Amino acid sequence: MVIHFKSKLLACVLGTFLPGTGLNWLYLKGPQCPWLYLHLITITLGTLGWFDLTHSEHKSLLSWFAVSLGEISLLTSWLTSIVLGLRPDPRFDAYFNPTTTKKINLAGL
Repeated sequence: MVIHFKSKLLACVLGTFLPGTGLNWLYLKGPQCPWLYLHLITITLGTLGWFDLTHSEHKSLLSWFAVSLGEISLLTSWLTSIVLGLRPDPRFDAYFNPTTTKKINLAGL
């Protein structure tokens, strides 16, 4: 099994600009990561709850709960991007790139 180099920048961009989709976890950990499916379920419930609220004059308590789950998914995705972005490069490489020889090089920036 070949493990590809994981870019910290790409993981942060996915989590910031596509929040709640879980694509940053799909990129970092693959399809076996439970956070990917949890994000997909909660963002779907939040979207369905939002659509229900727009058609029910904001009276459905279950829809408000679903929307809050979707919002929590968005916020945790943004928080994960911040945490991953601020993680030191050697620690990120040790966790997500344990067997690759390529390392993050920010000297060219």
